[in-house]
Amino acid sequence: MVEDGHDVRMLVRSEKRVEPALGPLQVDLSKVQVTEGDVTDREFVREALCDMDTIIHAASVFTLDKRKSNEIIATNRKGAEIVLGESCDAGLDPVVHVSSVAAILSSGEGSRVSHNSSPTSSRVGAYVDSKAQQEIIARDFQSMGCPVVITYPGAVMGPHDPHWGDGPLLVESILDGKTRITVEGHMPIVDVRDIASLHSSIMEPGNGPRRFMLSGTVIPLTEITSLLGRLAGRNIRTTAVPIWMVSPVVKLLDSMYRVVPFRLPVSNEGFTILKWDLSFDDSMEIDRLGIEMTDLETTMADMVRWMHSTGRISDQVVGQLTS
Repeated sequence: MVEDGHDVRMLVRSEKRVEPALGPLQVDLSKVQVTEGDVTDREFVREALCDMDTIIHAASVFTLDKRKSNEIIATNRKGAEIVLGESCDAGLDPVVHVSSVAAILSSGEGSRVSHNSSPTSSRVGAYVDSKAQQEIIARDFQSMGCPVVITYPGAVMGPHDPHWGDGPLLVESILDGKTRITVEGHMPIVDVRDIASLHSSIMEPGNGPRRFMLSGTVIPLTEITSLLGRLAGRNIRTTAVPIWMVSPVVKLLDSMYRVVPFRLPVSNEGFTILKWDLSFDDSMEIDRLGIEMTDLETTMADMVRWMHSTGRISDQVVGQLTS
């Protein structure tokens, strides 16, 4: 997305995706100029950036679905290289690259991750590996003095996900009672509205290269189930098992992705991150930018109510959150 001070131009793969994303937020679509194209097409990106002031690059393919590996590999690294490079050449300021905490993970169990952490060095899977590659590219531009600003969201959740991504899929699975077994490990969950506040606060030119983490609330997987059950007024049962016990099953399922016609419930990529059981430090960003973080219960309640409003989950599943 690029901005010229009056209107916003969105560079998208499909114009059909704009209204579902912005309509629920009451965005005046008449002020949004939509340009359809491909971030891996250098000529398209160069022409689209003409007369623009700033850019937010959030065009990566995000999913832990292994069936999408080829799309991730073909898009994420090349897209970042082209968009960031052309934006710097065009003199845009700031050039915001939406990364992920996945880009700066440490394989040391229990390690603490911050905006100063090094790019993920371990091979984990298509998505995490692509984010680490993007991170190296973005930091190279920073080292050259380009005004590249990198942000590191945790697992983004909240209402109005136009694609029903990994977050809604997880919550839907828990509410439907399909997550009977879980493992030890923590997940950093951040409200999508807090991420919007973060990006709004850094869109001023003249501040040079910077990095900001907003991981949100770190919560054990077992407590996510308890939280959703409490909000819905239901007893959602799940059993926590040791990671070593589940690991062989996850690896077996991961090897089957080419032969099953549906998405498998777990991937070795996501499981590897959970095994590291990391902690995250975004205290500096919260204090420095003055962001008032949304309470996790509010995030999850608003998310479930929105999911229910789409008709995809029933009154019975949502329980008391329908009131």
